[in-house]
Amino acid sequence: MFKPIILAAQASLAAGCALLKPTSVPIASEYYRYQPSNSTLIVLLHGCGGAASNFVKYGAVEQIAACQPGANILGVDSHFGYYRKRIITERLRTDIIKPARDNGIRQVWIMGISMGGLGSLVYRQRYPDDIEAVILMAPFLGKWDELDLYVENPQLARESGNPDYVGIWDALSTTSADDPAITLAFGENDDFNSQHRWLAGLLDAGMTWSNFLIHPS
Repeated sequence: MFKPIILAAQASLAAGCALLKPTSVPIASEYYRYQPSNSTLIVLLHGCGGAASNFVKYGAVEQIAACQPGANILGVDSHFGYYRKRIITERLRTDIIKPARDNGIRQVWIMGISMGGLGSLVYRQRYPDDIEAVILMAPFLGKWDELDLYVENPQLARESGNPDYVGIWDALSTTSADDPAITLAFGENDDFNSQHRWLAGLLDAGMTWSNFLIHPS
């Protein structure tokens, strides 16, 4: 279902993070598809150095709309500044997701690329009751060495690693069918392939609430 979306969205990944932009309140966003009668909202979070408009430029919005014609599609200017200040989830919840729910949206999916995938997982960890699913495209999951340590010795990683990342890994390792579903997509030659395969292993361990897709880079 998501294969054409994934191939189109991969082109929106940018090399390196852009200079910090102002973290406006409310966070800037734009509807690319909107019908008042739609009951599903898909929130798009771009990667580090990318832009929400890239989802349109490279055809991802068109592909999403073809797969989910009854969904509203919203691009968010979720640049690195919001992550640096640790306010990305607060802004998403206050400025976008809660107002959408109050206006009749019954299902919310967050779709994130790279850094946006990390933001999607942080939101899923903190506010699981707010959303139905996350769609992760080559998500950034943290530092390689810290994740490697976590895989080998979770307790030692909890004592010495970055608590923000460890919290996400713990949530992924202990998730249940009641938590928001996860779809994972990544390329065989992506830079963070080992991280993605670790997560894919969790999703492939008999957890029917999740799935993953692998495509050539």
